[in-house]
Amino acid sequence: MNPDTRQRLMGVSTATLCTALFKRGLRNQFIQDVRPLNPKLPNMVGEAFTLRYIPAREDLNAITVFQDRNHPQRVAVEQCPPGCVMVFDSRKDARAASAGAILVSRLMVRGAAGVVTDGGFRDSPEIAALGFPAYHNRPSAPTNLTLHQALDINVPVGCGDVAVWPGDVLVGDKEGVFVIPAHLADEVADEAVEMTVFEDFVTEMVQKQGRSILGLYPLPAGWESSLGTFVNRNHAASLLLKAIDYKDESMRMPPKGKLPEASPGQSWSGEFSATVFAEGPDDYNRRDIGELFNRGSAAKQDAMPRSPRDGSQDR
Repeated sequence: MNPDTRQRLMGVSTATLCTALFKRGLRNQFIQDVRPLNPKLPNMVGEAFTLRYIPAREDLNAITVFQDRNHPQRVAVEQCPPGCVMVFDSRKDARAASAGAILVSRLMVRGAAGVVTDGGFRDSPEIAALGFPAYHNRPSAPTNLTLHQALDINVPVGCGDVAVWPGDVLVGDKEGVFVIPAHLADEVADEAVEMTVFEDFVTEMVQKQGRSILGLYPLPAGWESSLGTFVNRNHAASLLLKAIDYKDESMRMPPKGKLPEASPGQSWSGEFSATVFAEGPDDYNRRDIGELFNRGSAAKQDAMPRSPRDGSQDR
């Protein structure tokens, strides 16, 4: 995975990602009925490495099968690459554990980014105390052999009603786990950062300024398609300042290809087109946006890890 993409996804919420993928026609990417064992941890981000369980058959799943060094569950744990998320397809059956604290500890020591099952983990208090991202449906004490037979390693699986292909990018936060198709990860990460910056602004306007959401959230017609232009990964504030047509004559939009003189503490970067934001919100909201971004509060976002904020448009 692109390191910049990983960094960006560390600072966005699964709610924001749901909206970004919804715009692309993908509506079933949030793994159902899983939750973090330790919700105080930062985001989990990594590419999927999978193990598929099928229903266990008693004559094939005696406790002695674990003596086989080629047992698929053990092999999968030892093969999961550093930086990846181990995904157990447990058929949404939490009556028996998908794994326990020892296997999860091994994944952590080997450098995995996290572990997810749509079933349950045994030793869940110990797993929660590891400081390692782990997501499941609920605690489950019985050994996996009771109901699960490990079969296929790193193949497409279903986890919580979501198709997960090896290499897909998983993002976990305090609400759950989201699956991004691998080929969309870079562009979705960029858009999610942009959405988060804008909605942090909206949150401040609503909570601290008492603003109405009308005319502010969502962006009025003609603006949403330009959202990606007013924030880039390093200079969110400066791009917005360049794009908005202020009532203040000194801050009016410059001619195409020209940049206004930067004020102290500001820096211009990236290409600029005066055709952006040909239509914008009313002047009242225009000034609000300029005020927030002129203070540089969004410039600090630049994709550094941060507490995720709900970025959906339906909260």
